[in-house]
Amino acid sequence: MAQASGRAADAAHYKALRAASGTALAAELLDGAGKAGNGSQCSQVLALHMGLVPADQQVQAAQILAQDIRARGMTLSTGFLGTPYLLDVLADAGVRDEVIGLLLQTRYPSWGYMPSVGATTVWERWNGDVGDLSHLTLSVPANCTARISLPARVWREGSRAVEEHPDIPVHATTPEGVTIEVGSGRYHFIRDRPMT
Repeated sequence: MAQASGRAADAAHYKALRAASGTALAAELLDGAGKAGNGSQCSQVLALHMGLVPADQQVQAAQILAQDIRARGMTLSTGFLGTPYLLDVLADAGVRDEVIGLLLQTRYPSWGYMPSVGATTVWERWNGDVGDLSHLTLSVPANCTARISLPARVWREGSRAVEEHPDIPVHATTPEGVTIEVGSGRYHFIRDRPMT
């Protein structure tokens, strides 16, 4: 906000503060080889999402996350805090097979499990044992699907979003062993308003 409102000195101060805080957190929480905390899916997701993983360790950090997802039979264990960022973190790291595998998974716990047992909304919990049966936190696929089906690299400058769209097809294998290809396409943002 300081930068957007033209307060250059404040913007520089907060940028330096963020950099110092990030460095301190990384020194405390990362092992130097991409592992955050205990290496859990949530630890990896949050460290990557918050920009705490140094550039030279980001590939390793994403691979640690992807390996854990595969080791669990293409299921997640991120919980309430990490789930909202999981698919975006994987997509940003280019780990698309795991993204698509998670989206196509129907075993518990997964987004596909809910409709497989009769759900018509997104539950608050994977097993649906609570009263609130329509919850934002687990609605992550709706936010990430376009980014996965239309591969793109997005960056922001002020209130504008600019896109590169390489039109690279994504090949993935479902948990059942079926290979699929996710189509490519183009989309543009102008002043943060999607246009097709």
